[in-house]
Amino acid sequence: MRNILLAVVACTFLFASSALAAKYGEVDFGVIAKDSEPALAIAKAMKQTFGVEDKKLRDDKVAFDAKVKEFRVQSQALSEDARKTKTEELRKEESALLQRQRKFVERARAAEQSALRDMSALMLEATREYGRKNGYEMIIAKAQGAVLYLKNPVDVTKQVMVVVNRIYRAKLDKFKAEQKKAKKAKK
Repeated sequence: MRNILLAVVACTFLFASSALAAKYGEVDFGVIAKDSEPALAIAKAMKQTFGVEDKKLRDDKVAFDAKVKEFRVQSQALSEDARKTKTEELRKEESALLQRQRKFVERARAAEQSALRDMSALMLEATREYGRKNGYEMIIAKAQGAVLYLKNPVDVTKQVMVVVNRIYRAKLDKFKAEQKKAKKAKK
C-alpha cells in the first residue's frame, strides 16, 4: 500500500513538474502565407502566369462595354433588321467574352488552390520541425486553432517563417540543381 501511495505521489509530482516546464506556442499562418519567401514567389509566379491574360480580359470587357454604350446611342438611327443583327452580334461577343473569363477564372483558381496546398504543407512541415527542435509541447495556429486559451503562449510566427524560408530555399536549390543536371544530360 505504501509503495502504491509513493508511486501515485511520484507520478503526480512528475506530471506537475512537466506541466510547469511545458512550452506552448502559437503561429500566425496568415502572416507567413503573406510575407514569407515562398508566398512572395507564388504571388510573383501567379502574376507572371495570369497577369497579361487578366489585363487583356479586363481591356476586352471595357471595349465591349464601350460597344454596348455606342450601340445604345446609335440604335435609334438603325433599321429594325440592322438593330436585330447588331444585338445578336453583341450577344455572341458577350457570350464569348464570358466564356473566356470563366475559363480564365477556373485555371487561375486551380493554380491558386495548388499553390495554397503546397504552402500549407510547407508551413506545417516548418512548424513541426521548429516545435520538435525547440522543445514545444504544442504549437497552435493562431486563427484556426481550436484551443481558445493557453496561458502565456509564445508567438513563434517569425521563427517558423525563418524555417519556412529555409526549407523553401533548400527545395528550390534542389529543383534548380535537378534542372541543371537534366539540361546537361540532354546535351
